Amino acid sequence: MGEQVISLAAKGEIEEIGGKARNLMDLMAAGFPVPEGWVVSTSAYEQFLDRNGLRGRISEALQDLDLKDAVKVVRCAESIRGWMMAGDLDSELAERLLKETAIFGPSGLWAVRSSAIAEDLEQASFAGQQDTYLNVTRERLAESVKKCWASYWNDRAIEYRHDKGVGHLDAGMAVVVQRMVNADSSGIMFTSDPITGDEKIMIESSWGLGESIASGLVTPDRFVCDSSNGEVKESKINSKTQAIFLSPEGEKAVDLPESERNRPSLTKG
Repeated sequence: MGEQVISLAAKGEIEEIGGKARNLMDLMAAGFPVPEGWVVSTSAYEQFLDRNGLRGRISEALQDLDLKDAVKVVRCAESIRGWMMAGDLDSELAERLLKETAIFGPSGLWAVRSSAIAEDLEQASFAGQQDTYLNVTRERLAESVKKCWASYWNDRAIEYRHDKGVGHLDAGMAVVVQRMVNADSSGIMFTSDPITGDEKIMIESSWGLGESIASGLVTPDRFVCDSSNGEVKESKINSKTQAIFLSPEGEKAVDLPESERNRPSLTKG
């Protein structure tokens, strides 16, 4: 079996680290300021399944599942997630996570993010099918990794894999553990139009953490840029009444002052 924990500063095969982790590694290698982190590999996930005898139980539960019966799918998914959370995590893996993150001090907070092998297939996009956990303390890392693995077995992900012809036990699941950054502003960038496929860069941004965009708390600013030179071709600055920032208690939504609401959350420079 391969390495259980791989640094984002290293190189890894997509079969071991999944799509999201591979993209983060490529960005880091290209010199972009990517927050430090590690990948709990697909090997660790496979070992967890085998260690707890889950492969056979899951296969049996799915074998006769009527995917047209939404109630049964939900119940089946709940059962599998329960088995995952009750499973015993390799103590060496838990200790390795504590050791690697210790260099950032006991008060550091972490993002635990899914990185499934099937996340960015050409014929399907599995982004958003699994869960992300933010503001995770070192003491909760091992539990959060299991929760991330368990989210692979939510009802919407089971139905989506079936619809796309992806075997439930064929596609591995890695997890990214990445240092949280209390961002001044955050955003999402597409290197092509997600609807038309046109070659133009599209950016949506807002103040604070990106969760304010993902959760629909705000209507973000929107920028369209030329993919050849980065020149801004279009921009729409929206009124952003709130933002989410880190606090000692975790994420906190705050009301923005009037002077910030209509100010661009990103500027050129």
